[in-house]
Amino acid sequence: MPAHYQRLGGTPAPRRSIAAVFAALSFFMLAVLAVAQLSSGRSQEKLRIKNAEHPNPFSSKARASTTGDKYLIGVGKADITGPVVEINFAGYASLGQVGSGLRQRIYSRAFIVGEVSNPNNRFVYLVLDAQSGDTAVRFGILEGLQALGSGYSMYGQPNVAVTGTHQHSGPGAWFNYLLPQVTSLGFSQQSYQAIVDGALLSIQRAHESLTEVGFLVSLSLSLLLLLLTRSLARFGH
Repeated sequence: MPAHYQRLGGTPAPRRSIAAVFAALSFFMLAVLAVAQLSSGRSQEKLRIKNAEHPNPFSSKARASTTGDKYLIGVGKADITGPVVEINFAGYASLGQVGSGLRQRIYSRAFIVGEVSNPNNRFVYLVLDAQSGDTAVRFGILEGLQALGSGYSMYGQPNVAVTGTHQHSGPGAWFNYLLPQVTSLGFSQQSYQAIVDGALLSIQRAHESLTEVGFLVSLSLSLLLLLLTRSLARFGH
């Protein structure tokens, strides 16, 4: 292209093309940001409306009647805190998340529900202050229950559930599977055994506290503004 044409026409053609592409990209990014803001605004408005509809976030409403069968109920709690220094803390899959001390202890909570007329018909529900339940931990708990003798023979594979609170700052290195072992920098018998032993102790305490109680009542509970670490646009509906 002749030089005098470039001077008369202003910006050379290649530069005009780059400027046009940059302008289009800028417009696209602005449009995306605008849509995201609108979506976030709608989610916050929905949350505000929910708060207005439920001024007491801890209000509950009983759904069941007070008639029916009675149950055996037992609850127990025990410490499952393992090593807290020089060990990876599980949850965020971060190799740099290595423990340097203890802030607070973590626990296993056991809940046992059984029939009054048939005491062997019962189940155990475990809630661990851990990243998740785990196959290895569950097998260890089942083996420990067998070792406790005939008094615990009603607990086994079909009626023991192991769950975790999905916390992200407890000692790791107790996983059964390879991928979480990689991010936890391997396997620690000490960390694993602390969870298994504490879970067993919580079951023992729940078992020893079994009491015939009144009727089970299910509750509907609204808890608002308690978990805002997730995207409102994804979880606020």
